[in-house]
Amino acid sequence: MTLATMIYGLIVAGLMGGAAWFLDRGLRALGRPTRWVWLGALGVGGLAPLFPRFLPAAAIAGGPGPFALPVRALYELGAPAPPLARQRASMFTGAGFEDALGALWIAGSVLVVLLFALVCLRLRR
Repeated sequence: MTLATMIYGLIVAGLMGGAAWFLDRGLRALGRPTRWVWLGALGVGGLAPLFPRFLPAAAIAGGPGPFALPVRALYELGAPAPPLARQRASMFTGAGFEDALGALWIAGSVLVVLLFALVCLRLRR
């Protein structure tokens, strides 16, 4: 997970929240239910960082297309891979800024889910 992906996800989630708020106000004025609007906004906002991974790359004009492999790549498929370098230090030695941001994002997400579960349990009581 990179910083750009995180910022992209936050921007899309914010825009979806704003759009859902306006749609909620309009549907309430018409006397319509609004829970599906918010459910859709949460779904799209949460999955937004994954959307670009499923889109094909733009084809270069006059090129073979986004899914074509060059011929030399076909020959390299059968070549054995070089041996992996042995790690001598701890697992955090190679961790960079983006790795720390990704770990912080995951920890924050787990914390939000746990808090949501606690609120649901308290509400049930």
